[in-house]
Amino acid sequence: MQHKHTRFLLFMLFLVSTVSMTAQDKEPFKKKALLKEIKTYNKAKNPAKTDETLRKAFTQYPEAKADAELMNYEVNAQYELMLQENRKIYLKTNPDTTKYFSYVFQTYDYALRCDSLDQLSVRGPKFSSNLTDKLTSLRNNLRSGGKFHYKKKNYAQAWPFFDMYLSTIGHPLLTKNAKATTPLDVDSVEIAQAAVISAYGASQYQNAVKYLHIAVLDTANRSLIYELGAKSYEQLQQNLDYVRLLKQGLAEYPRTEYFYASLIQYYNEQESYHQALDMINEALAADTLNHKLWYLKGRQCQFLSQQDNGLNWQDEALEAYQRVLALQPENAEAFAAIGELHLHQAHEFYEKTDLRIGAANYSRNRKKLNTFYQQALDAYESARRLAPDNTQLWLEGLREVYYKLGEGKKLRELEKL
Repeated sequence: MQHKHTRFLLFMLFLVSTVSMTAQDKEPFKKKALLKEIKTYNKAKNPAKTDETLRKAFTQYPEAKADAELMNYEVNAQYELMLQENRKIYLKTNPDTTKYFSYVFQTYDYALRCDSLDQLSVRGPKFSSNLTDKLTSLRNNLRSGGKFHYKKKNYAQAWPFFDMYLSTIGHPLLTKNAKATTPLDVDSVEIAQAAVISAYGASQYQNAVKYLHIAVLDTANRSLIYELGAKSYEQLQQNLDYVRLLKQGLAEYPRTEYFYASLIQYYNEQESYHQALDMINEALAADTLNHKLWYLKGRQCQFLSQQDNGLNWQDEALEAYQRVLALQPENAEAFAAIGELHLHQAHEFYEKTDLRIGAANYSRNRKKLNTFYQQALDAYESARRLAPDNTQLWLEGLREVYYKLGEGKKLRELEKL
């Protein structure tokens, strides 16, 4: 037992000494030596080695990552790598366009990091002129990088380029001289729309709404932008913004099904059934010949008749279905809905009326009940004639009305289906 304890102590001492040696082996940050190495690579026109050395230093030493001068060297390295790749493209010697645009983006990224550090200098910014020259010269390339990936539907790769382009509009580095004051945001709306589409395509819903306020300024694709924005807010579970954007879309594009259908569904899910009907009526006011909307109104009124227990809703539902048939005389769904409505009326009448033989007004009440069944029968048979294979529309309804009206032969024939 003592022997095992001794071995354990020796093992722990070994671990401690190993950790201690590892900590001692890490050399302290030596900026002068690093600068000397970088300048050697630069003199040899080897920006790849400069980049490799600096990235390693940034990873190992927080002091290096926080040094504006070193960050400026990294900006220059990325810029030179971009120029080398650009020459390959020009000379058509195995160029890598993806890599080229990556260098463009990295130049921007490191330049902004460098500027942030440079602004902290007690002696004032030292590298801004270099950064401005590079960022200004690459402005169009940054936009082109986004479009390059966007056309290939590489949306996750396109988004950072568009984001960088839009987020740097008005940046001091890009507005400090006369050349850079050329309207940098001339394409901002187009780029913002591409940014929304890219972020949504990459399922980056928070990013998809970042530039909505710019993207909606142009009417060219505004309907699509409203839709993608609303869908993004829905995914983010931001209901207020979701509904707000849907209503904006409906107000401007009342004929677009997505907006009114989504609002109807939303309000019904919230049990705000009258608001759902208001959305239908708002859409119908702009498109009275839309048979889908009339059908939706019929279903909504029919549902409200069951919630509010009011006959007026049934009348409105029937009128809506008749408007559907006026536009589409062979709409099987509308006929089936009318059959369902009359069947429901028969059920309500049966529950509220004394239909025992000998009861007051028995004959008249029985006749009225059969009238409801007959109206349902006519509608269901029309639905069957128009959609014989869609038995879900009419089978159950027909089975009941045949039974209630004593249509034994038709009922037996139906049971064979």
